[in-house]
Amino acid sequence: MQTQQVLQTLRLPARLTAEQAGSLLGFHPDSIAFLAQSGLLRALGQTNDVQLMFATVHIRNLCGDEKWLMKATNAVRLRHKARNSAQRDRCAMLTKVEA
Repeated sequence: MQTQQVLQTLRLPARLTAEQAGSLLGFHPDSIAFLAQSGLLRALGQTNDVQLMFATVHIRNLCGDEKWLMKATNAVRLRHKARNSAQRDRCAMLTKVEA
């Protein structure tokens, strides 16, 4: 089922993919995977080498939890900041080596 179709259904499925959970929570699917890896979001079952699935009831509860949303948003923001900083450092190092 497409993400847009899921958001328009009267009854959500019991399990959601990372894309669907991201649509409901307002996060990119990559950020959903990061939140699951960091322990801020609970995935269903074993998460090794399989598609991440999330309980709809849990995701809906998190949608109304302002403290969790702030914590998750800050975690994603810090991750992007660190990744961008590391990328700038690599570029600066390559520039120095080439010069």
